[in-house]
Amino acid sequence: ELITGPLPSFAGAFKLWYLDASNNDLTGPIPQNFMTNSVFKSDEVTVYLTNNEITGTIPSRLSQFERMDINLVGNKIEKIPDELCTIDGWMQGNVKEVGGCNAILCPEATFNQFGKESSGNPCLPCSHLGG
Repeated sequence: ELITGPLPSFAGAFKLWYLDASNNDLTGPIPQNFMTNSVFKSDEVTVYLTNNEITGTIPSRLSQFERMDINLVGNKIEKIPDELCTIDGWMQGNVKEVGGCNAILCPEATFNQFGKESSGNPCLPCSHLGG
């Protein structure tokens, strides 16, 4: 059964370090206080929210996490704050390796099979599809 409605903040989940809510019907923006009280600020934190209906801007407060792997492919994210695109430990180090926001999500009008750039898998213009 699908989980529907807004994404909870999980602000009270102090020991949450892994969340997989992919392939549901979560809607609206990621709450500004999403996981804000987690004790794992410098540990690897994994959040899978793939293939939902999440919209808006990724909260800049997530910059409190030094090593986050957040998968938002298949949503309607409109903006990634610049400060998230400079955290070397994000996306298993791909933010540092790729050099920016493309390691979190391919920008609008671009794509690749993973929805985010990694070494050897760039985000390509949709015109590349030849449609």
